[in-house]
Amino acid sequence: MNIALIGVGQIGSRHLQALSNLKGLSQIWVIDISEKSLEVAKDRFLQMPESKNYKGQLHFGKTLAALPVELDVVIVTSTASNRKKITTDLLEKNTVRYLVLEKVLFQDPADYESIDLLLKEKGVKTFVNFPRRMFSVYKELREALSTASNIQFVAAGSNWGLACNGLHLIDLFNYLCNSSSVDISFNMLDPKIVESKRKGYLEVNGTLTGKDSKGNSFSISCYKEGDAPMTIHILSDTFKAIVFEAGANSHLYFATHLTDWAWKKKTFSMPYQSELSHKIIEDLDQKGNCELTTFVEAKGAHLIFIKGLIDHFNHSEKDKYSVCPIT
Repeated sequence: MNIALIGVGQIGSRHLQALSNLKGLSQIWVIDISEKSLEVAKDRFLQMPESKNYKGQLHFGKTLAALPVELDVVIVTSTASNRKKITTDLLEKNTVRYLVLEKVLFQDPADYESIDLLLKEKGVKTFVNFPRRMFSVYKELREALSTASNIQFVAAGSNWGLACNGLHLIDLFNYLCNSSSVDISFNMLDPKIVESKRKGYLEVNGTLTGKDSKGNSFSISCYKEGDAPMTIHILSDTFKAIVFEAGANSHLYFATHLTDWAWKKKTFSMPYQSELSHKIIEDLDQKGNCELTTFVEAKGAHLIFIKGLIDHFNHSEKDKYSVCPIT
C-alpha cells in the first residue's frame, strides 16, 4: 500500500508510531513543513520495538509534491486552519482511495459543504478520527445499551479542552445511542473565553447539553478549576454505568435490571493512538471500511458545534469571528 501522513506534530507522530506495526511492504510518505517535526516523528517511529521488523519504506518530505500520484490511505493531522487547503490541494493532484481526517475538521462552516462535494466528486471514502469507537469498553457499552431507552450521558472533568475535544464526547454519545443526528445547546457555557494551549486558538469552559431524535440526552462539562478526572455517567431504563477514564487505571462500575441493579466493577485499558492507526489501515485494506465515524456522519454535529461556538465567541469577545478559532 501507498500511505501518506500529512502533518506530524504530536498526534501525527503517534499515528506514525502505530504504522510500525504494518506487515508487508507498505510505502509511507511523511509530510510536514517543519524539519524538526519530521525529525521527532522519525525518532518516535524508531523508538517502537516493531520498527526493527518493518519491511516497508519511509519517505520524508516538506510538500505534497513529494507524494506519489496514487495513494491508498492518507491521514491528515494538520491544524484545523490548514485542513481544507491541504485536502483540496491533495485531491486536485492525487488519486486517493481512503482519507482519514483529524478533528476539528474545518473552522469555516462553508468548508463542510465544499469538501463534501469534492469528496463525492473524487469518490474518496472519508473518515474522521474519533478513536473511542475502536475501544473495546465502548463497544461493550453500546451493546449493553442496544435495547435501552431514555439514555442520559453525563461527562465531566477539569481543564480537558471543551472546544478542542468536545466533539469527541458528542460522537461517543452518538455511537453509544446509535444516533446519527444531534441538537446542541450552548447556553450554559462560561462567558469568559480563555486562550488555548495552542497559540492563536481559543478555549471555553462550562457545559454543553443536547439530545438526539430518539429522546436520549447528554450533558458535557469542563471545569475551569481543579483536577477532576474525566468521568462519564450513563443512565437508562435497563442499564447504567460510571466510567473513569484514567489511563492505565481506567475502570467502570455497571449495573443492569437483569441483576437487580447490583453494581459490578470492571477494569479496562484506553489504547493510545500509537496502538490504533495500523488497525484502521488494515481494515480499510481488507474490508474497504473501518470503525471510525464517516465524514457524512460527523459533518452534521461538526456544523452545529462550529456555528454555536462562533456565536458564543461573538457574544463574549470584542473581536468578531466568521470562522471558529479552535483546533
